[in-house]
Amino acid sequence: MTTDSRFSYLYEKVLKEKLSKSYFVNTLFSSLENSENVNAQEIYLKYLNKFTLEGLEYYKILENLVVSHENDLIRFEVLSLLIKNYPTQISGLLDWLIKSEDSDILFLKLERLLRRLKKPIFKLQYMKLLKNISEKIPVVLIELFFYLDLIYQRITRKQIDSPVLELKNELITESTDELKEGTKIFAIQDGYTIGLNLSDFLVDFLPETIKDLSKLEILIIKKNQLTKIPNSIGGLKTLRFLDISKNKLYHIPDIFNGMNHLSYVNLNRNYNLESVPKSLKNIVKKLICRKYKQLGVARNEAYVLGLFEILTGRTIEKINSLKEFNFTNTRYKTNFKINKKQNIEALYLCNPHFFRIPFIPQEIGELEFLRTLEISENDIKSLPKSVQNLTQLREINLKLNKIQKFPLSITKTKSIEKINFSFNFIDTIPQKIEDLEKIEYLNLKHNQIEKIPSELGQLGNLKFLDLSYNEIKYIPDEIGDLQNLSYLKLSHNRLMKIPHSIENLRSLKLLDLSYNNIREVPNIFHNLDSLEQLELNCNQFYETQQDMGHIKNLKYIDLRVNSFEQFQESKMK
Repeated sequence: MTTDSRFSYLYEKVLKEKLSKSYFVNTLFSSLENSENVNAQEIYLKYLNKFTLEGLEYYKILENLVVSHENDLIRFEVLSLLIKNYPTQISGLLDWLIKSEDSDILFLKLERLLRRLKKPIFKLQYMKLLKNISEKIPVVLIELFFYLDLIYQRITRKQIDSPVLELKNELITESTDELKEGTKIFAIQDGYTIGLNLSDFLVDFLPETIKDLSKLEILIIKKNQLTKIPNSIGGLKTLRFLDISKNKLYHIPDIFNGMNHLSYVNLNRNYNLESVPKSLKNIVKKLICRKYKQLGVARNEAYVLGLFEILTGRTIEKINSLKEFNFTNTRYKTNFKINKKQNIEALYLCNPHFFRIPFIPQEIGELEFLRTLEISENDIKSLPKSVQNLTQLREINLKLNKIQKFPLSITKTKSIEKINFSFNFIDTIPQKIEDLEKIEYLNLKHNQIEKIPSELGQLGNLKFLDLSYNEIKYIPDEIGDLQNLSYLKLSHNRLMKIPHSIENLRSLKLLDLSYNNIREVPNIFHNLDSLEQLELNCNQFYETQQDMGHIKNLKYIDLRVNSFEQFQESKMK
């Protein structure tokens, strides 16, 4: 029987009056005095807390443990018992602790207990305790409670050890610039906190007492475990810089009314975030989008850029032509391009080293002259319905996101010519795909698609189709209606046969059906006069029904790793 179960059994007997309370309490005290096992002592204290204690003998035992025990957590639990049961007798012990104690953990826990009790009898000792602590934290009294709450949170999560109640000089500055650079943590002027950089501080919530930092201008709390931010942040009316990136926020409260100095907000890499509150949108309209209006961008379009700025934490830079990209690494872009009438016609947001956007705001529909939209390598799960308002959109690239459904809103943009939704989690191509009358390029590789709808055959202008790395088992006959198709990639699927309608694809230059389960190759390729590259490797067929060497313009054929040996690989001139 464990210690806990044994004393639980005895406690139940006390409740049923089958064992005397005094005998049980004496047993607990005897065990507490004689044990050197901290875990066992915690159990004894847990059961002692269930009783009202009286008598000088018990007081002396507890007082001796507070003074002499080596474990600060045990000392505090004992001290709590004394405060609860002997409030009129403990003042001398409290005075001695406040004057002589060097355990910051004990100080923190005692401060929190006395603050919570709010008993007049302890007021004098509490003020002495605060004075003692304030010598280590050089801020005005009203701000002291925030620091205590913050440090206490880290203590209880065993993220730091004693000593902790001192803001070391090397961590303090009067310059907010040093704070942004990450070389300092606290910016304090005349006892008031003007800046905090709590990056990677291992906190999962911010104390409500942050509202008392009445002169705070800079707040950086990135790289933590925050799932929410306190409403009290809305009271920080002097705040001008807020970075809450790289956390786990699901929701941001609507608390930004009156924060008229806030010109920078960073929400980047909060993967579960789905919206921006109205009051923060108003801040974007009033303050953050100013720089874009100064570049000549229309007010409503500058507002959209401002929303993307707070989602990325970066200024969206203007370019006049694609030549301005650094072509040594065109993968990384945070740019927009305007047309001759000063309307945004291209938007590029792809820089996974610095940001990952969790959603596209509904306001994207304001960019009515947008022709190119690239927001690849982010964390987007869906497209807003307002995308259907982008009537001039020609190209959209959302590869390497987290999209689960092919967005129907995109099928309503009749002007679209190029779609890249590769490397997502799409499981179905909708029948509405037939509405994309002008589509020429469709890349859906590396998804979870199981079926090609027959409506795909209605895309008469389609030239490039990549459905490789999916779960497709069957190619519909309607694929043969794609008369302009030049590139068809269906490798790494679960195909078992090739439809005869493939022979109607007279414009086809490349056909890749490798890495499937195809068991038979029909005699269909002699009509494909444009075919230059044919990849059928890594399938399961035993023979072909035609001589591949007579395909007119074929330059490359790969039949390796099948169940026959007469062809391994041929290259033709």
